[in-house]
Amino acid sequence: MRRTWRHDGPMNREQRRAQRKQRTAPTTSVPEGTTPFATALRHYQAGDLDEAERLCRRILAHDPHGADSLNLLGVVVARRTGRHDLAAAMIRQAITIDATAASYHSNLGNLLMEQGRLDEAAACYRTAIALQPHFSESHNNLGNVLKAQRRLDEAATCYRAALAFRPDFPDARYNLGVASLTRGNLAAGWKDYEWRWRTPDLIDACRGFAQPQWRGDAAMGRTLLIHAEQDFGDTLQFCRYAPLAAVRGLKVILEMQPPLVRLLHSLPGIDRVLARGEFLPDFDLHCPMLSLPLALETTLATIPGTTPYLRADVAEVVAWWARLAVLPARGPRVGLVWAGSARAHAPTLAAVDRRRSLAPDRLASLVDLPGLHFLSLQKGGPEKPADFVMTDFMEGWRTLSPRRR
Repeated sequence: MRRTWRHDGPMNREQRRAQRKQRTAPTTSVPEGTTPFATALRHYQAGDLDEAERLCRRILAHDPHGADSLNLLGVVVARRTGRHDLAAAMIRQAITIDATAASYHSNLGNLLMEQGRLDEAAACYRTAIALQPHFSESHNNLGNVLKAQRRLDEAATCYRAALAFRPDFPDARYNLGVASLTRGNLAAGWKDYEWRWRTPDLIDACRGFAQPQWRGDAAMGRTLLIHAEQDFGDTLQFCRYAPLAAVRGLKVILEMQPPLVRLLHSLPGIDRVLARGEFLPDFDLHCPMLSLPLALETTLATIPGTTPYLRADVAEVVAWWARLAVLPARGPRVGLVWAGSARAHAPTLAAVDRRRSLAPDRLASLVDLPGLHFLSLQKGGPEKPADFVMTDFMEGWRTLSPRRR
């Protein structure tokens, strides 16, 4: 889900009261002039978090009651360190100084949501909306809390409220799409999901091909480039749609993340599978992989469900069974993975990883269980403690369909 942060420029209480009275959304522009806070904000918006933090701390050293600087510093600290407790304390201090700033309450809600404190986060968003009824970011963020609580109808209402005040708000449109998909409304969901390309996390990843995007129209005999767009899991889940395009008479080329190329050669009906970065042959149409369900007008009844749709090489399977057979006979074998890709370059995605990953030492109570043999399936990320008794075959693996060594 996409949540949004707000960092308004310096504004006194009378200005904020006038702003609420006019029922306008608070400005998102960088404050005019060259004030220290304006400079810090520019560095934050440019992604230079170190300099933004340094400037905020310098401002606060001279003026400990600078509420805008406390608010911005809290957001910067959360993004740089993941210390949501420390960041929340800074923003709470800003609220103590000026409780009328809707953006402070919304940002505090974001931090509480990252900590899983959903009811408290919702209360912060509702306070922000009460202070600023047209605050589309807080309507969007409240929708995220309700979606996390599986209150999907209420979440959709919040996203629509955000869009009523800001029709071109990509995060809210994207989130509404995800909520619709979760509710089983695939037609509306996949259409809104196309707004992902306008969100901050993916806007720079949009491919600028001269060829048109395939929308499911008849194209018998034409060459279609289907390209992976997000992470391994998305590719492994949605590659099953590629053969459906081939069945419609298109010549299909897949462009994948390099570690998946060998595995995806097992998909039926595909003409070529290329690694991202390889030279692309001529093609007539292209389609991002997660846009295929929209192009194919997928319904709940037509989701491709044939399994397995990917297969490992038979000779490799035999070789790896032989390798596992020589391990000590300690009972069932259990593979463990404890961390995903940190994706520090994208704060929203990094926050997702913090929720799905754990420190390997938290597995200590498992690895000592009698009668089990544990194998590490972790590639990259934090190393397991040296005293963990665990077979590790991952060294040297470069693909998800490893060659025998």
